Amino acid sequence: MLKLLSHLQRRRIARELHQFHIPFSLWQQVRATPLISRFDRSEQHRLRLLASRLLDEKVIVGAGMMLTPFQKAYIATEACIPILNLPDDLDWYDNWKQLTVRPTPWRMPAGGVETGPLTEQREVTLAGVTSLQWPVVIDWQSAQPHRLGHHARQVIIHELAHKIDLQVDDAANGFPPLHEDMDAKAWYEAFKSAFDDLNRCTRRPRCRPRINPYAATNPGEFFAVTSEYFFAAPRTLNTAYPAVYEQLKQFYRQDPLRRF
Repeated sequence: MLKLLSHLQRRRIARELHQFHIPFSLWQQVRATPLISRFDRSEQHRLRLLASRLLDEKVIVGAGMMLTPFQKAYIATEACIPILNLPDDLDWYDNWKQLTVRPTPWRMPAGGVETGPLTEQREVTLAGVTSLQWPVVIDWQSAQPHRLGHHARQVIIHELAHKIDLQVDDAANGFPPLHEDMDAKAWYEAFKSAFDDLNRCTRRPRCRPRINPYAATNPGEFFAVTSEYFFAAPRTLNTAYPAVYEQLKQFYRQDPLRRF
């Protein structure tokens, strides 16, 4: 009976993989990248299936560049990391249909900054952007596979954490819809304490922030940045803000520390 069940399972898996969009030869390249290679074989299999479904449901398109099959497959796979163990997986991404990829970071106005009677127009350099109304936009130079280190630079995870955050509010506020078994008060206290600590540090000239200081911009950016660290530099996050790591562990239903 066990042999029959195993045979049927293998046939079902083969059928699922055949009808989706990441063939094995392409998947071998994706799973060899630094972040994806951290997942065990069972997780990689589920990532491949989920990324194939994402490619079937969403549009990943280049702007000023032609995307290769590898680029599309890699972007889809990293996009599925945050939702890998979430109930209803792709439903968490029902607030976007298209992900646009630019070749390099780009500059855009940051809005007017009043300076006395004049308004100074400033520009910022962006590696990714999204909002309630916008599609997801990233640049490949920042998103491409790279060696993992003490700090996290995962623009795909960052922007899609915003989309998860935007499931319940018109603006990303760092408070996504929590699971029923989670404590909203514990989430608030963990993130508020860490956010305040980082902001105090950024205001002290000699203080060296333990995570990317961009997280101090607002609670929404703090959630997105700590999501990057959770998946790509979990030891750094757990050392700096263990209560935040624990809350993200409960929310994403993953424990990346065991992979590192």
